[in-house]
Amino acid sequence: MRIQENGQAGTISLNDNAGLGNLDYELQWGANNNSKFRINFIQDPLNPSATQLVLTGTPEGRVGINEDNPDLLNTRFVSSTTNDDYAILGSNSSPSGMAFLARTNMVGYATKLNQNYIGTQIGVLSQSVSTAIGVGERYGGFFVADAASANGYGLWAEAGFNGSGNAYGIYAVAPTVGGPFVSPTSFAGFFDGDIDVLGNIFNTSDRKLKENIEDEANAMDRIMALRPSTYTYRMDGKPGQLNLPKGDQHGFIAQDLEEVFPELVTNATAQIRDGKGSSPIDGGSEDYSFKSVNYIGLIPILTKGIQEQQSTIDRLEAELAEVKELLASNESNKGSNGATLDKANVLYQNTPNPFNAQTRIRYQLAEGSQNAEILVFDMNGRQLRAFSDLKAGDNSLLLEGAELEAGMYFYSLIVNGEEIATKRMILTK
Repeated sequence: MRIQENGQAGTISLNDNAGLGNLDYELQWGANNNSKFRINFIQDPLNPSATQLVLTGTPEGRVGINEDNPDLLNTRFVSSTTNDDYAILGSNSSPSGMAFLARTNMVGYATKLNQNYIGTQIGVLSQSVSTAIGVGERYGGFFVADAASANGYGLWAEAGFNGSGNAYGIYAVAPTVGGPFVSPTSFAGFFDGDIDVLGNIFNTSDRKLKENIEDEANAMDRIMALRPSTYTYRMDGKPGQLNLPKGDQHGFIAQDLEEVFPELVTNATAQIRDGKGSSPIDGGSEDYSFKSVNYIGLIPILTKGIQEQQSTIDRLEAELAEVKELLASNESNKGSNGATLDKANVLYQNTPNPFNAQTRIRYQLAEGSQNAEILVFDMNGRQLRAFSDLKAGDNSLLLEGAELEAGMYFYSLIVNGEEIATKRMILTK
């Protein structure tokens, strides 16, 4: 059937285009490039011009449901939102099927067609490859939930796990852009508000991913330069448009921490509402930049500071023990008239203890002491080292850590075949 007017025609036909006897039912119109194909609902039988638009087709191949000007930005697919109706419902159970494929323009479409999705199942693939919505913004997906009368979930992600493969509720990827000092920065996830985790948080720390590994050094000096602070977040102006925590807070000021540990401070940018619209897709947001702190990165530094502090405590305790032993020795060597006799034989605690490279063992021998030696034993009582020919007076000897394996050892001062004292030392590697 053919209808023609003013050089334009529309046809309804049955055609055997392939010549195989398979008839195709075709609906065609043209040939003006500005003409559209419309399906309208007549609202008043006595007034055929009173219609409700249902579907529109354009010569470019765009289709709009309840939309008269379908294009890349405003093609609409509208359905009831009650009961079990869906605006868009797609299903594909093939090995590499996609239930719904969304793109912002044909460049993205061609790029995706050139990629291999064999063996992959994708429920929704959404990609933004140009400025699709708003000024200078790109959104692969934008989800909003109104929680006025019930729970609201902008995005609910759940992954099942059957023990045969990895499970990810959300797998987010963002490229690194060169470090914390580069602007703009890139984050796989950014949250404007509190985060609560039912479970553990793990940070990648495998040795195989790292290089240039060195022990932390002089941590306590840098820790003492930090300025822990208590503060509250601003609730006025642009900061007040962010979901910052309320009440007293404890932490560091990023600019202060940056002077001591610049690698633990980075730049961040949030989208804030500027009053022009209710959401970023309405063009009603703007970038607001600030600094953020890597608090987890402080843990190894604080740990090293505690270790350095404990080493200092151990050294001071050893020195205090030496002083106490010396005072006790002087008291025991006084005669009845208070005069001090010859110095006694004394063995002091090694320093440092624990030690790594080497440690010094200090001893004191009274005049006339013979056959004096210091012996080193392991935890099983086996003698490992012997230092003989010790000289009288206040002296010391050096023990090299490379001569022994890491562990706990005992050393004893023996004079004239008698044990004067035995002490413990620890070697670390």
